[in-house]
Order: sequence, then structure tokens, then C-alpha cells
Amino acid sequence: MAASIEALEAAARGEAPQWPDGFRPELLVEPGFRREVYQALLTVPRGDTITYGMLAREAGYPGAARAVGTAMAANPLPLVIPCHRVVRSDGSPGRYGPDDSYKVDLLRAEGAL
Repeated sequence: MAASIEALEAAARGEAPQWPDGFRPELLVEPGFRREVYQALLTVPRGDTITYGMLAREAGYPGAARAVGTAMAANPLPLVIPCHRVVRSDGSPGRYGPDDSYKVDLLRAEGAL
């Protein structure tokens, strides 16, 4: 349990979390579209970003950029499933919870901005 708390604290600071062996956060989500999108997102390394449209294609749903946006907004574990790495097609950060500056801070901490 302590390892999980430390990993969450690291993620909140924008650092690389060390999750317990075998932890697969996407499996906490019901099977289907959202799980597949979250699985694809988990392949985006720290310091990189991906657009909503690109993530839709990576997950096997070309043309579903808006649905990917909805999935990001519904992300139950935003520090664990790093939805802050998903940006608009023009490269701007886009929305992130009640305060968009948090997304910018996380991207800066990861070296993506």
C-alpha cells in the first residue's frame, strides 16, 4: 500500500511513478472503448504528448477524437492514466478538470512543454 501512495505522490509531482509489479490501471475500467483508449494512452511516454485524433487512431477508432475527449474527461484515475498528455490538434493543452493550469504544470514537469 505504501508503494502505491508513493507512486501517486510522484505522479502528482510530475515524476515517473513506480507502480507495484503487475499493476495495470486500465484494467480498473470496464472493457470496451474507454479501456482500449486508456491502454493506448499508457504507451505514450513521459515527456511526450498525443492529440485526441492520434490517440483515437492508436486505439483503433479513427475519427473518434471527440469520443476520446469524453473518455479523457471520464478518466477515473487521471494521475495514473495520464490524460494530461493528450492535447488538441493545434498543440494547445485543452481542458483539464476545474483548472487547466494543472495540465500545463504536469506537462512542464514531464518535459513536454
